[in-house]
Amino acid sequence: MELSIQQHEDAWQKSDVPMALVRLDHRFSRCNRAYCKMLGYSESELKLRRWQDVTFPDDIPGEMRAFEL
Repeated sequence: MELSIQQHEDAWQKSDVPMALVRLDHRFSRCNRAYCKMLGYSESELKLRRWQDVTFPDDIPGEMRAFEL
């Protein structure tokens, strides 16, 4: 069974699991409610930031490997 666009959107936003999509320029593209709540920012505020801006500095080098092409 395929999910409709609305069902997919509802599942994304209502999930208790924090999720975010990040562009290759390291800026947030999308964040669900759980992610926003975890960080204390609105989605529009997060879209003005890079993931490095909200990540513990010691964790950044390891996370950067995900962006290596």
